[in-house]
Amino acid sequence: MTQFFSFLYQIISLITITFLISFAVYAIRNRVSVGAVPFAIWLGFTSGWLFVQNLIAYLPEDLITIGLRIELFLLSFVPATFLLFILQFTAHKRWNNSWRQSIILILPLVTILFGLITRMDEMIWKNIEFLKINNLNFVDFEFGNWFVIFWIYSIFLYGFIFYEINNHSKLSINIEISQAMMFKLSAGISLILSLLCLIPLFQPEILKIASIGFGISGILIGFSIYHYQLFDLSPLIYHSLLENIEDGIIVINKSYRLLQINRTAKMLLNLNGNAIIGEVLHSLLPVNSPWLNVILFKQNDLVFQSENGQETYYEINFSSLSTHNQNPNELILIRDITEYKSSKLAEQSAREMAEIRAMELDVLLKVAEQLNQSVELKDVMSMGLEAIVSLIGARFGYVILADEFGRPGLAGSYKLPEAVKEAFDAYPICPVCKSFERLLNGEYQEPVTFMPCRVLFDVSISYPGLISIPLKLGERRIGFLHLVMAPEVIFSGDEISLLQTLGDQFSAAVERARMYENFEKMAMIDSLTGLYNRRQLFNLGQIEFSRACRYNHSISVIMLDIDLFKKVNDVYGHIIGDQVLQQIANRCRSVLRTSDIIGRYGGEEFVILLPETSIHHAQNIANRIRLLVLDRPIMTDRGDISVSVSLGISSMEGDCDSRLEWVIDQADQALLKAKDLGRNRVVTWKENQLPLYQKIDKPK
Repeated sequence: MTQFFSFLYQIISLITITFLISFAVYAIRNRVSVGAVPFAIWLGFTSGWLFVQNLIAYLPEDLITIGLRIELFLLSFVPATFLLFILQFTAHKRWNNSWRQSIILILPLVTILFGLITRMDEMIWKNIEFLKINNLNFVDFEFGNWFVIFWIYSIFLYGFIFYEINNHSKLSINIEISQAMMFKLSAGISLILSLLCLIPLFQPEILKIASIGFGISGILIGFSIYHYQLFDLSPLIYHSLLENIEDGIIVINKSYRLLQINRTAKMLLNLNGNAIIGEVLHSLLPVNSPWLNVILFKQNDLVFQSENGQETYYEINFSSLSTHNQNPNELILIRDITEYKSSKLAEQSAREMAEIRAMELDVLLKVAEQLNQSVELKDVMSMGLEAIVSLIGARFGYVILADEFGRPGLAGSYKLPEAVKEAFDAYPICPVCKSFERLLNGEYQEPVTFMPCRVLFDVSISYPGLISIPLKLGERRIGFLHLVMAPEVIFSGDEISLLQTLGDQFSAAVERARMYENFEKMAMIDSLTGLYNRRQLFNLGQIEFSRACRYNHSISVIMLDIDLFKKVNDVYGHIIGDQVLQQIANRCRSVLRTSDIIGRYGGEEFVILLPETSIHHAQNIANRIRLLVLDRPIMTDRGDISVSVSLGISSMEGDCDSRLEWVIDQADQALLKAKDLGRNRVVTWKENQLPLYQKIDKPK
């Protein structure tokens, strides 16, 4: 039965630890939110305590004491970090300072210090005894005097936490009833378990139940935060927003009890103090207060007249706040509209709309500046188009760029309709387009223009909402950015200028991405032959070699060298030698598969990697290359030149103890032997044997 309960305890502990770590990771990912960091730290200490507590049962005897000290270290911080989380989450701004937080941690740190000093062990663990039952370690002890003090301190912290969660006014709106129940239940569990831990009869086994209970408390709060996304709008952020807003805000329940009120509303209703929360609102107002009729009869406007005859106009809106119960609260929004009444409301609204539009375009400009941080062309297209289409409200957008021959083609799109996408897919390049030719010839000088699109015409998409932004770098035109807007959208002169700036930045980002791709290609490709250079050859070869080891596939290596190549350079010159290298590289590629890898190893040497190819098939491929070079003279500017090649072959078949460098070296040794035997031949290297030399003659 003991074994069963131990197994059940471990299963519950494992499940609890898993949930705690999951919620801790979620909190870390939302670490910019108020309270997220202390919440993650609290869950980390709780899960660590639970893990070490389970680990002690399996430790060697000489490590049990160390395990107890680590357990003490972890559990000492659990109550303090729980309180720090609650203080931050309930908007206690003064506790955000580090010196205030350190006060809470003084007693846990002293407890840890006593636990580390051997002669002070009795202050923590009194009458400690190590038992071994069914090959599991059990530790029996009573709480030492200092440990009792620490636990009383923990009870005080949990009690304060329970009080805060049940009485803090700033949580009255942000946390609904079901959410608040989660927090209260968590604090209640922690408080009850901490009280039980002081009963000597239950010591020390109660600590195991307590650790799981504290873990469940963390899970309850973690579920409440995750499910209701409380980190998205923490009480501190909510309270700051509420207090600084210019409008008066009041929240009452169905019984007219005051749940929340901000500073502006207090000033308007002439209410003072925080003790008014929870009171019936109309009981706080004088009988002659004009606000009494507004609230009781839900009037939507109110006019105050001062002694000097100046009138102040207020607009009052009543709306329901959805909650998780059947009785929604009511939000009262009081807005001073005196300025609207004294000026033309239409002009004010137009000015506000213009400011909003300017703000949106300013955001668009900032996104365009961030666009310049992208270095890959696909990122420039995806990030840039998504930002542009989303922020300016286009239906969809796409980019047409000129290729190296000046032909237009679709380079990227966002929200492109399926019919348009299928139409573009039907053309390898865009259909003949006079408008694009005019762009490349510099005939489009306008910052934003209209360029008819043949593809849109094919799928019957109307043109009224199409705008085209020319993409150019200085005097060089590279393409168009097309945006399909709603027909009624009209851009002002400033907005058109900003779109032109956006087009210029998009052009710069495209050009930079193209240059990055060219530089990246130059770092991988041999400029003379177009083959992989030595570094990229080894990078790709290592990947294929590792894959062959993982799946127990064979991989073969061919090393090729041009016979008497120095003589070619000496007789015909290095330019003709370069032409010989280029044509031999092309002939090798014509024999190989797309999955094969060929690179220039150095000088006139080439290395070919053949994935999933046995030594026998590698011999056939090598001989085909030899005969292809031998039978057809190389055509150069100085006439035809006959050359031959020697090839060495090595293979790795299931031997994962080997290395790519060794296999290439073996192929190199076979190549050297081929040259020693007279050149123009294929030689195969075999492990633990004298090299097998062979020349595969041309079939008759």
